Amino acid sequence: MLYSYLHMLDQVNFGTKPKVELDEAGNLKYIFIALGACIEGFKVMRKVILVDATFLKNGYGGVLVFAKAQDPNSHHYPLAFGVLDGENNASWTWFFEMLKTVIPDSSEIVFMSDRNQSLITAVANVYPQSHHGHCIWHLAQNVRYPSAFKYLEENTKRETWARVYFPGCRYNLDTSNSVESINSAFRAARRYALIPLLDTIIKKISDWFNEHRKDAVSGSIDTKLVPLVEIHLHNLWGKSEKTPVREMNSYDLEYEVTDTDDGKAYLVNLKAKTCSCKVYDYEKYPCLHGLAAYLYFFKVPAAHGRRREVNIEYHRLSSQYYWTELWAMAYYMTIYSLSDKSEWNVPDHIKLLQIIPPKKQTRKGRKKVNRNPSVGEWRKRTQNVRRPRTNFGFSWLLFGMRTNNPSEPNNPSEPN
Repeated sequence: MLYSYLHMLDQVNFGTKPKVELDEAGNLKYIFIALGACIEGFKVMRKVILVDATFLKNGYGGVLVFAKAQDPNSHHYPLAFGVLDGENNASWTWFFEMLKTVIPDSSEIVFMSDRNQSLITAVANVYPQSHHGHCIWHLAQNVRYPSAFKYLEENTKRETWARVYFPGCRYNLDTSNSVESINSAFRAARRYALIPLLDTIIKKISDWFNEHRKDAVSGSIDTKLVPLVEIHLHNLWGKSEKTPVREMNSYDLEYEVTDTDDGKAYLVNLKAKTCSCKVYDYEKYPCLHGLAAYLYFFKVPAAHGRRREVNIEYHRLSSQYYWTELWAMAYYMTIYSLSDKSEWNVPDHIKLLQIIPPKKQTRKGRKKVNRNPSVGEWRKRTQNVRRPRTNFGFSWLLFGMRTNNPSEPNNPSEPN
Protein backbone atom coordinates (compact mmCIF):
# COMPACT_ATOMS: atom_id res chain seq x y z
CA MET A 1 0.00 0.00 0.00
CA LEU A 2 2.82 2.45 0.84
CA TYR A 3 4.55 1.93 -2.51
CA SER A 4 1.24 2.52 -4.31
CA TYR A 5 0.66 5.69 -2.30
CA LEU A 6 4.11 7.07 -3.12
CA HIS A 7 3.71 6.14 -6.80
CA MET A 8 0.47 8.11 -7.04
CA LEU A 9 1.95 11.01 -5.10
CA ASP A 10 4.71 11.21 -7.70
CA GLN A 11 2.17 11.02 -10.53
CA VAL A 12 -0.02 13.91 -9.36
CA ASN A 13 2.83 16.14 -8.10
CA PHE A 14 5.44 16.53 -10.82
CA GLY A 15 9.04 16.33 -9.65
CA THR A 16 8.26 14.74 -6.28
CA LYS A 17 11.08 12.60 -4.86
CA PRO A 18 9.85 9.80 -2.54
CA LYS A 19 12.29 7.24 -1.15
CA VAL A 20 11.87 4.22 1.13
CA GLU A 21 14.58 2.28 2.97
CA LEU A 22 14.05 -1.20 4.45
CA ASP A 23 16.16 -3.17 6.89
CA GLU A 24 17.55 -6.66 6.23
CA ALA A 25 14.28 -8.30 7.29
CA GLY A 26 12.16 -6.14 4.97
CA ASN A 27 10.83 -3.92 7.74
CA LEU A 28 10.27 -0.24 7.06
CA LYS A 29 13.24 1.73 8.34
CA TYR A 30 13.19 5.19 6.75
CA ILE A 31 10.95 7.20 4.45
CA PHE A 32 11.73 10.50 2.71
CA ILE A 33 9.44 12.79 0.68
CA ALA A 34 10.31 16.03 -1.11
CA LEU A 35 7.38 17.52 -3.02
CA GLY A 36 8.17 18.82 -6.51
CA ALA A 37 6.52 22.21 -5.88
CA CYS A 38 8.69 22.76 -2.81
CA ILE A 39 11.89 21.78 -4.62
CA GLU A 40 11.12 24.14 -7.50
CA GLY A 41 10.10 27.03 -5.26
CA PHE A 42 13.26 26.81 -3.17
CA LYS A 43 15.25 28.02 -6.19
CA VAL A 44 13.99 31.55 -5.49
CA MET A 45 14.23 31.36 -1.69
CA ARG A 46 16.94 32.24 0.79
CA LYS A 47 19.25 29.23 1.04
CA VAL A 48 18.77 28.65 4.76
CA ILE A 49 17.41 25.25 5.81
CA LEU A 50 16.02 24.63 9.29
CA VAL A 51 16.03 21.03 10.51
CA ASP A 52 14.43 19.32 13.50
CA ALA A 53 12.81 16.05 14.56
CA THR A 54 10.00 15.11 16.91
CA PHE A 55 9.01 11.66 18.12
CA LEU A 56 5.99 9.76 16.81
CA LYS A 57 3.29 8.35 19.08
CA ASN A 58 1.69 5.70 16.86
CA GLY A 59 3.09 2.68 18.68
CA TYR A 60 5.95 2.04 16.26
CA GLY A 61 8.31 4.66 17.63
CA GLY A 62 10.62 6.63 15.42
CA VAL A 63 10.76 10.34 14.69
CA LEU A 64 9.12 12.72 12.24
CA VAL A 65 11.74 14.93 10.55
CA PHE A 66 11.29 18.23 8.72
CA ALA A 67 13.72 20.24 6.62
CA LYS A 68 12.20 23.62 5.84
CA ALA A 69 13.02 27.08 4.63
CA GLN A 70 11.28 30.28 5.62
CA ASP A 71 9.76 32.44 2.94
CA PRO A 72 10.67 36.18 2.90
CA ASN A 73 7.50 37.03 4.80
CA SER A 74 8.41 34.62 7.62
CA HIS A 75 6.05 31.78 6.59
CA HIS A 76 6.73 28.04 6.80
CA TYR A 77 8.16 26.60 3.59
CA PRO A 78 8.65 22.81 4.02
CA LEU A 79 11.26 21.36 1.67
CA ALA A 80 11.26 17.71 2.71
CA PHE A 81 10.01 15.50 5.51
CA GLY A 82 10.39 11.92 6.53
CA VAL A 83 10.14 9.25 9.16
CA LEU A 84 13.30 7.77 10.71
CA ASP A 85 13.81 5.04 13.28
CA GLY A 86 15.51 7.51 15.60
CA GLU A 87 18.03 10.33 15.81
CA ASN A 88 21.33 8.56 15.20
CA ASN A 89 24.28 8.80 12.82
CA ALA A 90 22.89 6.32 10.29
CA SER A 91 19.39 7.81 10.12
CA TRP A 92 20.48 11.44 9.85
CA THR A 93 23.12 10.56 7.26
CA TRP A 94 20.50 8.77 5.15
CA PHE A 95 18.08 11.71 5.42
CA PHE A 96 20.67 14.26 4.30
CA GLU A 97 21.85 12.01 1.48
CA MET A 98 18.26 11.98 0.20
CA LEU A 99 17.99 15.74 0.67
CA LYS A 100 21.18 16.18 -1.33
CA THR A 101 19.53 14.54 -4.35
CA VAL A 102 17.11 17.50 -4.56
CA ILE A 103 19.22 20.29 -3.00
CA PRO A 104 22.87 19.96 -4.05
CA ASP A 105 25.77 20.85 -1.76
CA SER A 106 26.84 24.48 -2.04
CA SER A 107 28.69 27.12 -0.03
CA GLU A 108 25.48 29.19 -0.21
CA ILE A 109 23.54 26.57 1.79
CA VAL A 110 23.17 27.21 5.53
CA PHE A 111 21.69 24.68 7.97
CA MET A 112 20.18 25.73 11.31
CA SER A 113 19.38 23.17 14.00
CA ASP A 114 19.75 22.30 17.64
CA ARG A 115 22.98 20.70 18.84
CA ASN A 116 22.11 17.06 18.22
CA GLN A 117 25.53 15.52 17.63
CA SER A 118 24.35 12.95 15.07
CA LEU A 119 22.69 15.68 13.02
CA ILE A 120 25.80 17.87 13.16
CA THR A 121 28.01 14.97 12.05
CA ALA A 122 25.69 14.06 9.17
CA VAL A 123 25.58 17.62 7.82
CA ALA A 124 29.38 17.87 7.96
CA ASN A 125 29.80 14.59 6.06
CA VAL A 126 27.05 14.96 3.45
CA TYR A 127 27.18 18.74 2.90
CA PRO A 128 30.87 19.63 3.38
CA GLN A 129 30.59 22.93 1.47
CA SER A 130 27.62 24.19 3.48
CA HIS A 131 27.64 26.11 6.76
CA HIS A 132 25.94 24.97 9.97
CA GLY A 133 24.64 27.29 12.66
CA HIS A 134 23.17 26.46 16.05
CA CYS A 135 19.75 27.64 17.16
CA ILE A 136 20.12 30.68 19.43
CA TRP A 137 17.00 29.78 21.40
CA HIS A 138 18.39 26.42 22.46
CA LEU A 139 21.67 28.02 23.48
CA ALA A 140 19.78 30.69 25.40
CA GLN A 141 18.43 27.99 27.71
CA ASN A 142 21.96 27.74 29.11
CA VAL A 143 22.80 31.41 29.57
CA ARG A 144 20.69 32.16 32.62
CA TYR A 145 23.55 32.19 35.13
CA PRO A 146 26.97 33.91 35.52
CA SER A 147 28.68 30.72 34.38
CA ALA A 148 27.06 31.13 30.94
CA PHE A 149 30.14 32.76 29.40
CA LYS A 150 32.33 29.86 30.50
CA TYR A 151 29.78 27.39 29.12
CA LEU A 152 29.69 29.09 25.71
CA GLU A 153 33.47 29.28 25.52
CA GLU A 154 34.02 25.63 26.46
CA ASN A 155 31.08 23.91 24.75
CA THR A 156 30.39 25.89 21.59
CA LYS A 157 32.18 27.58 18.73
CA ARG A 158 31.43 31.26 18.27
CA GLU A 159 31.11 30.89 14.52
CA THR A 160 28.12 28.55 14.97
CA TRP A 161 25.91 31.04 16.82
CA ALA A 162 27.34 34.58 16.57
CA ARG A 163 26.42 36.25 13.29
CA VAL A 164 29.53 38.40 13.30
CA TYR A 165 31.71 35.26 13.16
CA PHE A 166 29.41 33.04 11.08
CA PRO A 167 31.02 32.31 7.69
CA GLY A 168 27.77 31.88 5.75
CA CYS A 169 24.75 34.09 5.15
CA ARG A 170 21.77 33.22 7.32
CA TYR A 171 19.96 36.57 6.96
CA ASN A 172 17.75 37.21 10.00
CA LEU A 173 17.24 33.51 10.82
CA ASP A 174 18.86 32.73 14.17
CA THR A 175 16.67 29.94 15.51
CA SER A 176 15.09 26.68 14.39
CA ASN A 177 11.96 27.36 16.45
CA SER A 178 9.83 27.82 13.35
CA VAL A 179 10.44 24.23 12.32
CA GLU A 180 9.44 23.14 15.82
CA SER A 181 6.19 25.04 15.35
CA ILE A 182 5.61 22.88 12.26
CA ASN A 183 6.03 19.84 14.46
CA SER A 184 3.45 21.31 16.83
CA ALA A 185 1.05 21.78 13.90
CA PHE A 186 1.07 17.99 13.48
CA ARG A 187 0.83 17.14 17.18
CA ALA A 188 -2.38 15.16 16.70
CA ALA A 189 -1.25 13.57 13.43
CA ARG A 190 1.80 12.05 15.13
CA ARG A 191 -0.56 9.46 16.59
CA TYR A 192 -1.76 8.36 13.13
CA ALA A 193 -0.66 5.36 11.12
CA LEU A 194 1.96 6.11 8.46
CA ILE A 195 -0.19 6.79 5.37
CA PRO A 196 -2.78 8.97 7.20
CA LEU A 197 0.16 10.84 8.73
CA LEU A 198 1.74 11.50 5.32
CA ASP A 199 -1.63 12.46 3.85
CA THR A 200 -2.29 14.96 6.65
CA ILE A 201 1.12 16.57 6.18
CA ILE A 202 0.72 16.92 2.41
CA LYS A 203 -2.76 18.43 2.71
CA LYS A 204 -1.51 20.92 5.28
CA ILE A 205 1.44 21.95 3.09
CA SER A 206 -1.00 22.33 0.17
CA ASP A 207 -3.17 24.63 2.31
CA TRP A 208 -0.12 26.71 3.30
CA PHE A 209 0.93 27.05 -0.34
CA ASN A 210 -2.54 28.22 -1.36
CA GLU A 211 -2.77 30.71 1.51
CA HIS A 212 0.68 32.19 0.95
CA ARG A 213 0.22 32.28 -2.83
CA LYS A 214 -2.82 34.52 -2.30
CA ASP A 215 -0.83 36.71 0.09
CA ALA A 216 1.96 37.10 -2.45
CA VAL A 217 -0.30 38.35 -5.25
CA SER A 218 -2.82 40.32 -3.19
CA GLY A 219 -0.75 43.48 -2.75
CA SER A 220 -0.70 46.61 -4.86
CA ILE A 221 1.03 46.42 -8.22
CA ASP A 222 3.34 49.20 -6.99
CA THR A 223 4.43 47.18 -3.96
CA LYS A 224 7.72 45.56 -4.88
CA LEU A 225 8.80 44.26 -1.44
CA VAL A 226 7.20 41.67 0.85
CA PRO A 227 5.02 43.09 3.67
CA LEU A 228 7.54 42.19 6.38
CA VAL A 229 10.23 44.40 4.81
CA GLU A 230 7.78 47.13 3.79
CA ILE A 231 6.58 47.45 7.39
CA HIS A 232 10.16 47.45 8.67
CA LEU A 233 11.17 50.28 6.33
CA HIS A 234 7.96 52.20 7.02
CA ASN A 235 8.74 52.12 10.76
CA LEU A 236 12.24 53.49 10.10
CA TRP A 237 11.12 56.13 7.60
CA GLY A 238 10.37 59.02 9.98
CA LYS A 239 13.61 58.67 11.91
CA SER A 240 15.65 58.20 8.74
CA GLU A 241 14.43 61.53 7.34
CA LYS A 242 15.90 63.31 10.39
CA THR A 243 19.22 61.45 10.38
CA PRO A 244 22.23 63.56 9.24
CA VAL A 245 23.80 62.33 5.98
CA ARG A 246 26.97 63.48 4.21
CA GLU A 247 27.62 62.48 0.61
CA MET A 248 31.05 60.89 0.11
CA ASN A 249 30.92 59.69 -3.52
CA SER A 250 27.91 60.45 -5.69
CA TYR A 251 28.85 57.93 -8.38
CA ASP A 252 29.59 54.96 -6.09
CA LEU A 253 26.69 56.00 -3.82
CA GLU A 254 28.78 56.19 -0.66
CA TYR A 255 27.45 58.18 2.29
CA GLU A 256 28.43 58.94 5.85
CA VAL A 257 25.41 58.66 8.14
CA THR A 258 25.52 59.88 11.75
CA ASP A 259 23.29 57.89 14.08
CA THR A 260 21.38 60.23 16.39
CA ASP A 261 21.22 57.59 19.15
CA ASP A 262 24.88 56.69 19.62
CA GLY A 263 26.46 59.64 17.80
CA LYS A 264 28.61 57.35 15.65
CA ALA A 265 29.19 57.84 11.94
CA TYR A 266 28.51 54.84 9.66
CA LEU A 267 29.61 54.37 6.06
CA VAL A 268 26.84 53.24 3.70
CA ASN A 269 27.37 51.99 0.16
CA LEU A 270 24.05 51.73 -1.65
CA LYS A 271 25.57 50.06 -4.70
CA ALA A 272 27.11 47.28 -2.62
CA LYS A 273 24.14 47.25 -0.18
CA THR A 274 26.41 47.49 2.85
CA CYS A 275 26.70 49.52 6.03
CA SER A 276 29.54 49.55 8.54
CA CYS A 277 26.99 48.74 11.28
CA LYS A 278 26.71 45.33 9.52
CA VAL A 279 22.93 45.02 9.95
CA TYR A 280 22.37 45.84 6.27
CA ASP A 281 25.05 43.30 5.33
CA TYR A 282 23.50 40.47 7.35
CA GLU A 283 19.77 40.99 6.85
CA LYS A 284 20.02 42.06 3.19
CA TYR A 285 17.50 44.89 3.46
CA PRO A 286 18.23 48.49 4.54
CA CYS A 287 19.04 49.38 8.10
CA LEU A 288 18.28 52.84 9.51
CA HIS A 289 21.50 54.24 8.03
CA GLY A 290 20.93 52.64 4.63
CA LEU A 291 17.43 54.08 4.39
CA ALA A 292 18.67 57.53 5.47
CA ALA A 293 21.32 57.41 2.74
CA TYR A 294 18.72 56.45 0.14
CA LEU A 295 16.39 59.29 1.17
CA TYR A 296 19.30 61.71 0.82
CA PHE A 297 20.19 60.21 -2.55
CA PHE A 298 16.59 60.47 -3.74
CA LYS A 299 15.71 63.95 -2.47
CA VAL A 300 18.75 66.20 -2.24
CA PRO A 301 19.99 66.28 -5.89
CA ALA A 302 16.48 66.98 -7.15
CA ALA A 303 16.01 69.74 -4.58
CA HIS A 304 19.16 71.47 -5.86
CA GLY A 305 18.38 70.92 -9.53
CA ARG A 306 21.22 68.44 -10.01
CA ARG A 307 21.02 65.33 -12.15
CA ARG A 308 21.86 62.03 -10.48
CA GLU A 309 24.92 60.29 -11.91
CA VAL A 310 23.20 56.94 -11.34
CA ASN A 311 19.69 55.82 -10.48
CA ILE A 312 18.48 53.08 -8.17
CA GLU A 313 14.94 51.80 -7.62
CA TYR A 314 13.60 51.55 -4.09
CA HIS A 315 13.09 47.77 -4.05
CA ARG A 316 16.60 47.16 -5.38
CA LEU A 317 18.01 48.30 -2.06
CA SER A 318 17.03 44.86 -0.76
CA SER A 319 18.06 41.38 -1.80
CA GLN A 320 15.94 39.97 -4.60
CA TYR A 321 14.80 37.25 -2.19
CA TYR A 322 12.57 39.94 -0.59
CA TRP A 323 10.93 41.02 -3.85
CA THR A 324 7.24 40.18 -4.20
CA GLU A 325 7.92 38.90 -7.71
CA LEU A 326 10.13 36.09 -6.41
CA TRP A 327 7.87 35.53 -3.41
CA ALA A 328 5.00 34.71 -5.77
CA MET A 329 7.22 32.48 -7.91
CA ALA A 330 7.99 30.32 -4.87
CA TYR A 331 4.31 29.27 -4.75
CA TYR A 332 3.38 29.11 -8.42
CA MET A 333 3.07 25.29 -8.48
CA THR A 334 0.06 23.54 -6.96
CA ILE A 335 0.42 20.73 -4.43
CA TYR A 336 -2.23 18.05 -5.01
CA SER A 337 -3.45 15.59 -2.41
CA LEU A 338 -4.48 12.09 -3.49
CA SER A 339 -7.99 11.05 -4.44
CA ASP A 340 -9.68 7.96 -3.03
CA LYS A 341 -7.56 4.85 -3.56
CA SER A 342 -10.34 3.30 -5.66
CA GLU A 343 -9.38 5.84 -8.35
CA TRP A 344 -5.65 5.13 -8.29
CA ASN A 345 -3.98 3.77 -11.40
CA VAL A 346 -1.03 1.78 -10.10
CA PRO A 347 1.03 -0.68 -12.20
CA ASP A 348 0.77 -4.31 -11.11
CA HIS A 349 4.48 -4.63 -10.32
CA ILE A 350 4.15 -1.82 -7.77
CA LYS A 351 1.00 -3.31 -6.25
CA LEU A 352 2.94 -6.52 -5.59
CA LEU A 353 5.61 -4.75 -3.54
CA GLN A 354 5.17 -5.36 0.16
CA ILE A 355 6.59 -3.61 3.21
CA ILE A 356 6.62 -5.09 6.69
CA PRO A 357 5.76 -2.49 9.34
CA PRO A 358 8.52 -1.72 11.84
CA LYS A 359 8.42 -3.58 15.12
CA LYS A 360 6.22 -1.98 17.72
CA GLN A 361 8.14 -0.29 20.51
CA THR A 362 6.36 -0.70 23.82
CA ARG A 363 7.89 1.39 26.55
CA LYS A 364 7.10 1.55 30.22
CA GLY A 365 5.58 4.62 31.76
CA ARG A 366 3.56 7.49 30.49
CA LYS A 367 3.93 8.53 26.84
CA LYS A 368 5.98 11.68 26.28
CA VAL A 369 4.32 14.67 24.68
CA ASN A 370 7.08 17.25 24.28
CA ARG A 371 10.28 16.95 22.24
CA ASN A 372 13.54 15.83 23.79
CA PRO A 373 15.90 18.69 24.65
CA SER A 374 19.07 18.91 22.57
CA VAL A 375 22.62 18.62 23.87
CA GLY A 376 23.14 21.03 26.76
CA GLU A 377 19.63 22.47 26.57
CA TRP A 378 18.26 23.45 29.96
CA ARG A 379 14.58 22.96 30.72
CA LYS A 380 12.80 24.35 33.71
CA ARG A 381 11.10 21.58 35.64
CA THR A 382 7.51 22.20 36.54
CA GLN A 383 6.66 21.17 40.07
CA ASN A 384 3.45 19.35 40.81
CA VAL A 385 1.43 21.57 43.12
CA ARG A 386 -0.81 19.67 45.49
CA ARG A 387 -4.30 21.07 45.64
CA PRO A 388 -5.59 21.72 49.15
CA ARG A 389 -8.03 19.16 50.47
CA THR A 390 -11.57 20.35 51.14
CA ASN A 391 -14.06 19.20 53.73
CA PHE A 392 -16.91 19.02 51.26
CA GLY A 393 -17.65 16.84 48.28
CA PHE A 394 -17.78 17.28 44.53
CA SER A 395 -21.40 18.39 44.66
CA TRP A 396 -20.34 21.94 45.40
CA LEU A 397 -18.24 21.97 42.22
CA LEU A 398 -20.85 20.20 40.12
CA PHE A 399 -23.52 22.73 40.95
CA GLY A 400 -21.23 25.72 40.38
CA MET A 401 -21.23 27.03 43.95
CA ARG A 402 -19.21 30.24 44.30
CA THR A 403 -18.96 30.50 48.06
CA ASN A 404 -16.02 29.09 50.03
CA ASN A 405 -18.29 28.14 52.90
CA PRO A 406 -20.51 25.14 52.14
CA SER A 407 -22.88 26.09 54.95
CA GLU A 408 -23.84 29.30 53.13
CA PRO A 409 -26.16 29.35 50.11
CA ASN A 410 -24.76 30.47 46.79
CA ASN A 411 -27.42 33.17 46.46
CA PRO A 412 -28.10 34.91 49.81
CA SER A 413 -31.43 36.25 48.53
CA GLU A 414 -32.81 32.72 48.19
CA PRO A 415 -34.47 31.09 51.23
CA ASN A 416 -32.73 28.18 52.95
